[in-house]
Amino acid sequence: AMSGALQITTALAGSGHECSCVGIPATINNDIPMVDRSLGFNTACTIARDSLKAAYVEATCNANCIGLVKLAGLHSGFLALEATLPMG
Repeated sequence: AMSGALQITTALAGSGHECSCVGIPATINNDIPMVDRSLGFNTACTIARDSLKAAYVEATCNANCIGLVKLAGLHSGFLALEATLPMG
């Protein structure tokens, strides 16, 4: 995380090495302002779509069945939205 990047930079600076350290945030929730896609979001959407397809198959193969998939989303819900839109 960002605290790890800060610790690495501080340790290298303390030992006299010049360095630049760049922290790249990653979240499957895609809730970072001013970022179109965060790292891990596309993979999470792909896995979520696979789960939704499997739930759909289970629900339609049997009479009176319901396919239920709970997706992560914290406060934003971008993962649920992006994963379910292509399902039709």
